[in-house]
Parts: sequence; structure tokens; C-alpha cells
Amino acid sequence: MTPTDADLQDAWIWELLHRGHRGDKAYYRRACRGSRAILELGCGYGRLLPFLSETGASVVGLERHPGLLARAAERVAALPPRRAARVSLVEGDMRGPLPLGPAGPFDRILIPYNGLFCLLAPGEQLACLKAARAVAAPDCHLLLDAYVIDEAALDPSPPGEGAADENEHVLTVLTPEGRVEVYEQNFEAPGQRIDALYTLELTDDAGETRTLTQRIGHKFLLPREVEPLLTEAGWRTIGFHGGFRGAKFTDRSALMVITAENPGGAPHHP
Repeated sequence: MTPTDADLQDAWIWELLHRGHRGDKAYYRRACRGSRAILELGCGYGRLLPFLSETGASVVGLERHPGLLARAAERVAALPPRRAARVSLVEGDMRGPLPLGPAGPFDRILIPYNGLFCLLAPGEQLACLKAARAVAAPDCHLLLDAYVIDEAALDPSPPGEGAADENEHVLTVLTPEGRVEVYEQNFEAPGQRIDALYTLELTDDAGETRTLTQRIGHKFLLPREVEPLLTEAGWRTIGFHGGFRGAKFTDRSALMVITAENPGGAPHHP
């Protein structure tokens, strides 16, 4: 699908705001070293693809947003030809069904940087994990990371009455388009959902300022909910850490970094 101007603007804002968790690029490259075929679900603007292309494996990046997919294509095209040839981009939905393509079944499937939380409707996270297993090789590892919510800090208001957080300045970025001041306001909603409203004030070199907004919803999982969900989808959890260097997960961890394996292989779609 050809991206519209609105799609491209959305992708520009997304890329500005979503830079990953510190250390994740090296982690995923390391975790995929020696693999044959990698599938990244929700590859976005291609942030990880250059690093995955260094592993020597065939890489498939799946993304449904046309603006982000166009930006990912630009990043892949800028790679050295041998590495670019290893990467394929597919427009698709991580809820499935997922493409096997010439690279699959996959021995590494990635859902990085809170990607599983972007599935908002009931059952969608489970559907994604089941779809991933359907294209998994018998020796596949599923790798994902996400932030950890402080459960004690959640708004105790009854459903529908949750208060919004303060609108806070979180970032200043200098871009070729001008200086960008970024503000964030979070809204809690029932069903373990948090929506972040980002307001961007972009001031160009002529001093003209315009305001852009983007609202992003997350249906977060509590740490104790992740392993049962993986089990229900047919995966077996083999690693649950508090960081990208294998730190023990504790009640103070800000991240959960999870590895699951495909126990005995999965039924593949024809």
C-alpha cells in the first residue's frame, strides 16, 4: 500500500519517539547469531533490521503501517548490498496469519520494544503468540522485551473514572525539520490499558511553530501474566530476566526480557 502524507507524518513522529530500550540492539543481534531465519514482528521503521542483517541469517520484517514500512525500506536500501539482500519486508498483521515466505519456518522470532503491548483488543496478544508458533521451526526461540508497570502505582479509580497524568515535557530533539519539544500525557483505562498522548511543538528555522499529536495505546501485561500466556499459546518459557545482560528479574526490575522455545515443533500452515 502506498503511504499517504498522513502515514509518513505518523511514521516520522513514531521514529522520533521510539528509539528502543538501551542495549536492545546488541542483545537481539547476539541472540540471533548463528540463526538461519529471523522474523521480526512489528519491525516499525526498521530500527533493528541493520543489526539483524549482520547475523548472516535471512531476515523478514513484518509491519502493517504503510508509512513505517516505507521508512524501513529506506533503511534496508541504505545497507551494503550483501546485507540488504538478506532482508525482506512484508506488509502484514502480527495477529496472524503470518507469512512463511522463502525464509521460514523461523528459528528466531522477535517481538521487541513493547510490541506485544500494542495489541489492544481482548485475545489479540494470544493470537499473535499462536500465529508466531505456527511459523516456528522446531528449534525456534521467541524473544521479546517490554517495560514493567509498577502495579502499586496504578490508578485505583473505578473503571471509566481513571484520572489523566499531568502533561509533562519529556524530550527536546533537534531535527532537520527544526527543533521539537515533546510533551507526554498518560491516560489509564480499564483492561490494563494506558494511552500516551504525545504533543510535539515543531519550530522551524524561520521561527514558525506548528503542533503535531500522536496517541499510542498499550495493553500492558504484568510479569506474572506473561508465562501463562506463552504457555497457552504453546511456548515454553526458558528465560525471564530483568535486563539485556541476563540480570535476575526482581520486583524492582524496569524491564522484562523473555525467551521462550518451541517445544517439539509446531504445526505449520500449508
